[in-house]
Amino acid sequence: MGLKNGSNFLADFLRQCGGYAVIDGGLATELERHGADLNDPLWSAKCLVSSPHLLRRVHLDYLEAGAKIIISASYQATLQGFEAKGISKGEGEALLKRSVEIACEARNIYNDRAAKGSWDDFGDGSSLKRGPVLVAASVGSYGAYLADGSEYSGIYGDAITVKTLKDFHRRRVQVLANSGADLIAFETTPNKMEAQAYAEFLEEEAINIPAWFSFSSKDGTNVVSGDSMVDCASIADSCKQVVGIGINCTPPRYIQGLIQLIRKVTSKPILVYPNSGETYDGEKKEWVASTGVAEEDFVSYVDKWCEAGASLVGGTYNSMEYAQIVFDSFCSSSEQGYNNNTYKFNSLIKGYSLVGLFDNAILVYVRMALENVVPDEYTFPLVLSACAKNERFIEGIQVKGLGLKSGFGDDVFVLNSLIYFYSECGDVDKARKVFEKMSERNLVSWTCLISGYARREKAEEAVLLFFEMIKEGVMPNNVTMVCVILACAKLGDLGLAERVCGYIGKAGLKVNSVMVNALVDMYMKCGSLDKAKKLFEECVDRNLVLYNTILSNYVRNGMVREALDVLGGMLSCGGPRPDRVTLLSSISASTEMADVFLGKQCHAYVLRNGLENWDSIRNAIIDMYMKCGNQEWACRVFYQMSNKTVVSWNSLIAGFLRNGDVEAACRTFNEMPESDLVSWNTMIGGLVQQSMFEDAIHLFRVMQNEGIKADRVTMVSVASACGYLDMENIVMLPNLQVLKIKDSGFDGDAWRLSDEDIFNQLKFLLIDRTNLKHWEAGSVNFPKLQRLVLKRCIYLEEIPKDFGEIYTLESIELQNCRTSAAKSVKEIQEEQESMANDCLTSASTRNLGGTDHAQRKKLFLLDQEGRIIHS
Repeated sequence: MGLKNGSNFLADFLRQCGGYAVIDGGLATELERHGADLNDPLWSAKCLVSSPHLLRRVHLDYLEAGAKIIISASYQATLQGFEAKGISKGEGEALLKRSVEIACEARNIYNDRAAKGSWDDFGDGSSLKRGPVLVAASVGSYGAYLADGSEYSGIYGDAITVKTLKDFHRRRVQVLANSGADLIAFETTPNKMEAQAYAEFLEEEAINIPAWFSFSSKDGTNVVSGDSMVDCASIADSCKQVVGIGINCTPPRYIQGLIQLIRKVTSKPILVYPNSGETYDGEKKEWVASTGVAEEDFVSYVDKWCEAGASLVGGTYNSMEYAQIVFDSFCSSSEQGYNNNTYKFNSLIKGYSLVGLFDNAILVYVRMALENVVPDEYTFPLVLSACAKNERFIEGIQVKGLGLKSGFGDDVFVLNSLIYFYSECGDVDKARKVFEKMSERNLVSWTCLISGYARREKAEEAVLLFFEMIKEGVMPNNVTMVCVILACAKLGDLGLAERVCGYIGKAGLKVNSVMVNALVDMYMKCGSLDKAKKLFEECVDRNLVLYNTILSNYVRNGMVREALDVLGGMLSCGGPRPDRVTLLSSISASTEMADVFLGKQCHAYVLRNGLENWDSIRNAIIDMYMKCGNQEWACRVFYQMSNKTVVSWNSLIAGFLRNGDVEAACRTFNEMPESDLVSWNTMIGGLVQQSMFEDAIHLFRVMQNEGIKADRVTMVSVASACGYLDMENIVMLPNLQVLKIKDSGFDGDAWRLSDEDIFNQLKFLLIDRTNLKHWEAGSVNFPKLQRLVLKRCIYLEEIPKDFGEIYTLESIELQNCRTSAAKSVKEIQEEQESMANDCLTSASTRNLGGTDHAQRKKLFLLDQEGRIIHS
């Protein structure tokens, strides 16, 4: 950092930051926003075990948003708390250090990217500014360890003394002081006794890094225990290791007065990071929202806090609405209003995008245009990125036009974002056109397009573009390599994959955890299981993604024993805690082995760890019990589900049919509140497997009456059912010259008939069979006729009720229809599948393209001159 330890540590830091700095102040809130379950005595420290990558991501998000101090996830990480979880003292100390290491890693990543001038991802135009960033090791109070709400009351009982508290905190602080943190943050201190304990052992143990003390209050005069804030601040001020004093986890309305009280007894920097106004109800053990305090008041306090003497400000980040209010507050207080506030608009756009509110991000840009705020070279990449991530294709095209009109047609950031936009929206060809027309390309340009090809099932093009990039003299970075490795995995070409991987060394790249995950997946999918296993075993820092990658690939390849060995090693060697993806692989392994005992163990783990609310987990458990023959447990799991999806119903129906319980399958099918094509295919296919062919044909006709369009799976099942029935009556077709088809093709005038003419006549004859006669077997090419009719049916998206009967003519010879009808279901299925594949190709290609952009509500409109006129 280049900052000296000592009493001026924080003051020197603030001078480098321009006098004020932002504290993250809401780590747990953001972790929960990303899906972390913190309902645990360890609170945010739980993620040190279950999802350290998520901690790093949130730290990075705060740094990108402008925070200059990030606080580690060690607030409730105590050695005593770890021990209660069965974690040894040595492992607990390692986790304490890890909390700081993760924050430092995030800082290093941020600084590296800032030094390069852009992110190492797909370049959305972010402008990162390198500057001083501090990592503070968080230390929560004794009450936080108890997790009983006493941290918000400060009442520990008569048995707790200053000595008790010093003994409790001592080893944890010693470990954190030597973990690489820049300072220690003693947070949410609830009483004078604990402040005294901190101050004494800091001096007794000669802790060699600075610290700050922050207190919590519920009345604006005292800390939560009732002790005087002035007395507590005086204790902090008297400790030479303390370089800052402040308030956290306190309603905003009390902050200004508390700053004034602290300022009376200290000249050290004051920090504040309040909550959003809630107070803790000790009896109910829950946070209660304050009454009579508007969000606008929250924001209006910020300037007053700084005027009163605060120089470090943060707070619990509850919503982007708060950021929006802050933004409005800044702009309304400015003499120029929204003018010259492009940077603030860009920040708000990016903030909405970071939390997944992409439409809001786009609407901020609309507001920006309506307020006549001039966008810059960073605005358009941010908005295009938001459009891409929410599949706002039409809006993105208009933003592109506005960007070009504003003179950014040659800006590399804007063009890179345009490549990314087209790729994300599925139009890789247009992305390639943008790429080809660029007068200047950088590594991000190549990486965006390679990624677009790799993710849009054009793996071969991705690899070819990679080698073209190498030929141009542009060397890859880690992100580029991960993208092209993904493409190689999809191709399954081991030789090509190894050739590509040779450039990792040539480019001098360090193989990070993300690349290891990609390499293991690639080798597994290319059939080189030994290399994948070797990479896995040589990896020192095996993260959860790596374990899940090798587990899922083993299960996919039918190597369930190997998968279980990996799972056993993961659990026995203190590896990362299994998540829902791990459990899906484990349940699938037990399903493949028909091992109901293992399946029940997985089910028990799911229940113990609160994973039962994930639909995919419950569906997998239902499937496992069904395949293991335990229908009772499968039904029990199903009926306990609060949110029964179509997939859940389908899993249950498929299980019933697999076990031969057709009656239960039909009953469940009829009870479904809504069904999809898979539901119908499952029932029809199941009836065919149970040799209930007439019932399958009948159900197919009901499906047609319901307006459900058939697909390849439907047709194969229906064809199998028809082919297994006695088809003597079905093969009678009219003796019309116009429909005679010889092996060489159509004769005479019949050649000029369109597909539609033949299709319509055939439909008519299927309805009116009063004059049907046998065709001469030698004069009709039935396969050619059937392919023609089938193609036309699909193209017109209209399948006649007797289509199943027509379709089966492929498998029936006129001379021996009874012999043909005796074929096995399996033989007929094999005969039909190749024709179904050919004939359905045209239909599948016609339905590509994803979202129907024209039907989505538009976020804004443009006038004839390209100005935004409505939102």
